[in-house]
Amino acid sequence: MCEAPSDSELPTLATAVALRALHINTTNAAAGPPKTTTSYNDMDKKKANLPFAVGITGGIGAGKTYVAQYFKQLGIAVYSADEAAKNLINNNLDLKKSIIQLLGADAYCADGRYNSPWVSQQIFTNPALLTCLNMLVHPAVLRDALAWHNRQTGAYTLREAALLVQSGHVAHLDYLIVVVAPQTERIARVQARSGLSVGQIEARMAAQLSDKEMITHADFMINNSNTASVEEQVQYIHKVLTARHRLT
Repeated sequence: MCEAPSDSELPTLATAVALRALHINTTNAAAGPPKTTTSYNDMDKKKANLPFAVGITGGIGAGKTYVAQYFKQLGIAVYSADEAAKNLINNNLDLKKSIIQLLGADAYCADGRYNSPWVSQQIFTNPALLTCLNMLVHPAVLRDALAWHNRQTGAYTLREAALLVQSGHVAHLDYLIVVVAPQTERIARVQARSGLSVGQIEARMAAQLSDKEMITHADFMINNSNTASVEEQVQYIHKVLTARHRLT
């Protein structure tokens, strides 16, 4: 049947890590973009005056979408990889053809709509099939994200995605922001919006990179616990990135 798709505590000393990361970035605020591999040649970027490409990621329930809204309120263009993937899967003819070749005609409903519940059932217990599907979708999203970025203006853009590190797309960014929160709070948030059991949520967490692993790739970290001031942290990062872009 073709159904309609339904809409460990923090690492030890995580707060200290966040403050240290902010201190490092404050000290180097005038140093320009970091050493990391990026999507663009520095000389070409300067000539084109392109914005910095900034990514924001985090584990399930960490609140990266919530945090991204604060950047949007500051006038920063935000690209949602999830929304882009849904759009491409449903409307990009080449991608649809490849998905049908991989999964069969049942991957799409009779009206051409992506059969998300059916696909989820196929890949849930088949990690190899999920990997193959990701190998089709992720490059399409990356191409779309880079084209979108090139159309933007301002100091930087923000690309929100859960798998920026795992997919290797972090190599196409100038900066990476990692959002973290206590595991108990993350579980409560996911339960409130999805109805999943604690066991199901913990299984999804276990399949993702840990906060510690993601932090090793981060230029900035945002603590999105229920007691933290997200707005202050976002304002700080915005100030640093804007100042750095002026120096390019």
